[in-house]
Amino acid sequence: MSNQNILLLHDVDLKSGFQGSNAKKYKIKKEKLLKILSFLNRKSIKLSFDDGGSSINYRFLKPLCELYEIYVFVPTKYIDNPNFLTTSEIIELSKSKVIIGSHSHSHLNFLDKDVSLDFRSDWLLSKKKLEKLINKKVTSCSIPYGIYNDSHISILKDMGFEKIMTSDPPTRINKTNIQPRIALDNRFYY
Repeated sequence: MSNQNILLLHDVDLKSGFQGSNAKKYKIKKEKLLKILSFLNRKSIKLSFDDGGSSINYRFLKPLCELYEIYVFVPTKYIDNPNFLTTSEIIELSKSKVIIGSHSHSHLNFLDKDVSLDFRSDWLLSKKKLEKLINKKVTSCSIPYGIYNDSHISILKDMGFEKIMTSDPPTRINKTNIQPRIALDNRFYY
């Protein structure tokens, strides 16, 4: 486990990624994010972006790639959909220093009683689709909504995910293989 804190981010544009009031609270203006980053010791943080929104593209990330280790987690069901990253954008990010990871296929809360999809199948579909797309092993993932149980973690580890990130802050995690993150969202910064 690294001594670096991992910042959890989503989109830097209101029109990017998932829409609706629940999604809006996770968006932060690009200018605000860059200002916040200017106050932080860049050697002490990594950046992670969930949801694969179209604002998290190479044009935006290129200058940050020289300063930070960056993860972009993609729910593969939404690739090439409006407001989300395209196939070519994901390939371009992968060719840079950005680490592409899975955010499942369907972006669901698998502990929700109304979800009938199989956890393993959904994640395996995402992993295979991303690996084929970027022609690299995908060993990092981020669990949608940060909602999981021990069985989920075991399945993800068995599938070859070495870095499993959640939306839990560092003070709430004491398990190995799970990397906590510190969320930055618009509650304070928009």
